Amino acid sequence: MGNSTPITRQDLETEVSKLKSELSPPAPDSAPDTAPAAEDAVPAGAAQNPHAAADENGDGPEDAGVTFEDVQRLLEEHGVEIGGLQDHWRQLSAELHDLPSKKPLVTALAAFAFGFLVGRLSSK
Repeated sequence: MGNSTPITRQDLETEVSKLKSELSPPAPDSAPDTAPAAEDAVPAGAAQNPHAAADENGDGPEDAGVTFEDVQRLLEEHGVEIGGLQDHWRQLSAELHDLPSKKPLVTALAAFAFGFLVGRLSSK
């Protein structure tokens, strides 16, 4: 804790405006003409992410190249085991099933809080 000058509102506003200018896209008239050629253009209704949309057949992520093994491998790379997730899910499910009979007041308060939050979020 040294002898430093306090940060003023002007300093913060200057920093925020600098960050906004770095993050904002360039103005349309100052951008170079990089429009894709007609044969490369993406149709208006097409999704940008190939994994997010279904293909012409209506199939999901299986045809997009994402498999259960890919997801399992990614989870294991991050230290998450599928068996552990299933065990945790079963435990959570059992605890939630028993909660109303064991702690009715907590259940009522949680239901009220959830309803209140949903009401507040849906009113905006």
